[in-house]
Amino acid sequence: SDLAIYLLVAAPILAGLAEAWVENCAVFHRHDPPGRSETAPVPGKIRMGLNALLLAALLAFAMARVHFVLGRQAETEAARFPAAAVAFLSTHRPPGPLFNYYDWGGYLIWKLYPGVPVYIDGRADLYGDAFMDSFARTYDLTNHWEAPLESWQIRTVLVPPSAPLASVLGSRADWNQIYSDPQAVILTKSISTFGQSTRK
Repeated sequence: SDLAIYLLVAAPILAGLAEAWVENCAVFHRHDPPGRSETAPVPGKIRMGLNALLLAALLAFAMARVHFVLGRQAETEAARFPAAAVAFLSTHRPPGPLFNYYDWGGYLIWKLYPGVPVYIDGRADLYGDAFMDSFARTYDLTNHWEAPLESWQIRTVLVPPSAPLASVLGSRADWNQIYSDPQAVILTKSISTFGQSTRK
């Protein structure tokens, strides 16, 4: 998320400033002659104060940014991910296993794990080329596209409305569209049709 990225970038900077501030404090007190601790500021003390002010300013900015990002989190999710469809899945819990759009896998894990295992997510190296190819064939309706649905006994599909798979399954008698919005459709398969070919 934007918040995580921001914190990853800001954390090393803030840590470096804090470390410099502590070092300046140590250097100042180490070289301050006895009896001069209450005298007029010296360059080291000025640098220490400026670093402290800069650190405080960055911390205040970071807190304001976090508050801003958290305030817009729901809006950002709805724009980038099928938030409404996922809320429907969470509430209605259609039968699994679930076949999902590749780009939404991480979001589904975040929102639904462990209750709804995903079919695939963004860790392509974990799944391997063969599995990725089979997913693409099913999603795009190419050679033997129905095989993974049968072998994994998929009963629910969550994909964008524009997906070729959504168009075909939506026209079949053994699949029912139970949810639809501009971002996503959810279809479920009748349990009585398992073992039958997905082809017409």
